Amino acid sequence: IRESFSSYISTYMDDPRFIKPHASYLVNMDHVQSLIGNEFIMIGGTNLPISKRMISQVKRRFIDYITQKGDLAAL
Repeated sequence: IRESFSSYISTYMDDPRFIKPHASYLVNMDHVQSLIGNEFIMIGGTNLPISKRMISQVKRRFIDYITQKGDLAAL
């Protein structure tokens, strides 16, 4: 990649499935198993951190996304 991470992911940020919970991560919420504390637990078992600065916004967006999708088991 010959550009900044923020520039590279900008095309994904218009898609409601994607969220940037931390400076170093872009997450497709279709692949999140659950949200526990300040981490996403991914379907494959990987834990991805959510920054303290972003936690309330990320939780709100994730809950909205899961509610619209009808997958309340992820909460």
